[in-house]
Amino acid sequence: MEFVCGFGSASSSSRLPDASQEEAFFDLVALLPRGRSLDLETGQGVFAGLASSLGFSAVGVDLREEAVFEARRNYPDAVFAAANSRKLPLRWKREFALVSLMSGGLSRFDDAGKRKVLRSAASALKSGGFLVVSDWNRCGGVPGCKKTGRDWKECRCAGELAGIVGDDFEVKKVVTYYGSKMFVLLAEKL
Repeated sequence: MEFVCGFGSASSSSRLPDASQEEAFFDLVALLPRGRSLDLETGQGVFAGLASSLGFSAVGVDLREEAVFEARRNYPDAVFAAANSRKLPLRWKREFALVSLMSGGLSRFDDAGKRKVLRSAASALKSGGFLVVSDWNRCGGVPGCKKTGRDWKECRCAGELAGIVGDDFEVKKVVTYYGSKMFVLLAEKL
């Protein structure tokens, strides 16, 4: 498990602390095994499109029809559908190698809603698949960000999210970005 303040790993000093969410996603996902990916709360389809450009067979879902229409227009190589992230179709059970929920999409839900959407994500993932989630750092700064080698569990908000992710996952890495205002959590389904 690794917690990285700023962005990138301790050895990747070429990355800036205010790197974009897209760069954080790319850095975490680029080396994962390919397969089908599912982007929840896809909005305009940015992360489904990025997964597709990395070689995943990408699907993006959003409850809003207008978002699905826009995503299809923006990223024709990915597939988009209107669906509820908290209750995905049963045919998608254990179907995906990667499930993402980016752009702080998890922040739209209260704790009970977060648990539902993450259970839904877990059911869609194959064993050994990966979950990538971004969320706002509501803690107003990450403890230990000025120091290296701090465990991600010491960062209260990331720890809260890891607790919500639950026992179905092993957290592999947490990266902060956007001046430590947001973080991305990468977890593997057990």
